[in-house]
Amino acid sequence: YEIPLRLVGSEMCIRDRLYREVISVEKKHILLAQAGDADAYATVFSVYEVELYKLAYVQVGNHEDSLDLVQETAYRSFKYIRSLKQPEFFKTWLIRILLNATNDLLKKRYTYEELDDQTTLEDTAVDTDVRVTLDAMMTYLTPQEKQVVYLKIYEDMTLQQITELLDTKLGSTKTIYYRALGKLKAVFREEDTNEFKGGA
Repeated sequence: YEIPLRLVGSEMCIRDRLYREVISVEKKHILLAQAGDADAYATVFSVYEVELYKLAYVQVGNHEDSLDLVQETAYRSFKYIRSLKQPEFFKTWLIRILLNATNDLLKKRYTYEELDDQTTLEDTAVDTDVRVTLDAMMTYLTPQEKQVVYLKIYEDMTLQQITELLDTKLGSTKTIYYRALGKLKAVFREEDTNEFKGGA
């Protein structure tokens, strides 16, 4: 049985219309927020609150700091909401604010090492479906690696998009990403080996 093309086309039109309506509602709330409506802003911010919390938790590793970072993001974003020129990039804008707030916090804990743009990728063929878990990311990766891996895998962003978001160079982003995946793959390989030995 084949679905008539007219029905397929109709379904696509419905999906497109629903998508536009969702975007339209979000844009409406953002415009109201830019006019000073705190309730409208709370509504649109709440849509991404859980995702922001997860990203914060990957970075700092504890509940209290993660909540503080989300609250700081809410404060900064509402304060500067009028500077947002393109409402369709609201989520990306929030992520950038959260990362900036997170970096401010982490600078008090870590000394950052500047990446050498000339660093070569020893293994660019790392399996991208490696079993990445939040616990593993928090335990074995540096703050920069956590950011890139989370945005790539959990937010499904491209390396180019991540590069633009983090305001860095594409070569550096690739280096960070593949190095992080290499670390995680090595960790999981070691765990599998230990499990095998333990079961033998």
